[in-house]
Amino acid sequence: INTLWGNLAYQLLGEAGYEMVSASDAEGTSPGKEVLVELLKKAAPCVILMDELVAFIRQFEMGKQYKAGSFDSNITFIQALTEALKAVPNALLL
Repeated sequence: INTLWGNLAYQLLGEAGYEMVSASDAEGTSPGKEVLVELLKKAAPCVILMDELVAFIRQFEMGKQYKAGSFDSNITFIQALTEALKAVPNALLL
């Protein structure tokens, strides 16, 4: 597990959840809203706590790719996650 989305998927549904995002996790690219909606629907009801998110993302240099993705891919993931959460009424992000 390399990324926020890989970690999130694994914590929500274990190996089955990680499999849903494994290619995106390996590439460091955001899995997209549709995949996240499917993941959240399978895991719901659920509460996702993202503590210290700004501190984590602040460490990324613009334009650099890391195992955990890039600054842009992490911001894209956050946007996709918040959009996906709107589609799953019994999933919540804190």
